[in-house]
Amino acid sequence: IGSLLWKQAFRRMEGLLDWNETGGPKGLPHDPAHNGLKYLYDFDAGEAEQIIKDPSWTKAIFIRDPKDRFMEVYSHMSQHPAEVAQQCCPRQGGCEIQSQSLIQLLDLSMHCKSDQWEPQSHRMEKKYWEYVNFIGRMETIQEDSKRLLDRIGAWEEIGARGWGVN
Repeated sequence: IGSLLWKQAFRRMEGLLDWNETGGPKGLPHDPAHNGLKYLYDFDAGEAEQIIKDPSWTKAIFIRDPKDRFMEVYSHMSQHPAEVAQQCCPRQGGCEIQSQSLIQLLDLSMHCKSDQWEPQSHRMEKKYWEYVNFIGRMETIQEDSKRLLDRIGAWEEIGARGWGVN
């Protein structure tokens, strides 16, 4: 949920003309097959490890208070039950009804794996956390976004003028 604007910003930095499109048949900006972004898994293992360990690369993560994060997921999933069905019960169907109640969604989250409600510490293997050199908080997103964009040299291009018309 919180990654949409970052993916749009990265797509904008890459010069993609459709950087601000969402959804549609390409599933933008989330679908890696269509979004034009390069992911760590796109590199061979040696190059990926070199990137991870190189302190000149910024390895950033934004974290959110777990309770706030889960409530946002609940709000989103209760309004979009088809996403629950696609993610948690694509073959048998019917589990999407569990997204209508907070208690039921909590129970479903124990059985259905999802990046949206998995602990943020599970985003990567423990051995790589020591290389994360920028941690932002969703509660201070404005200030932390500016710090990150300054750090990678993108504030003037992306942040200072806002999203604008293009």
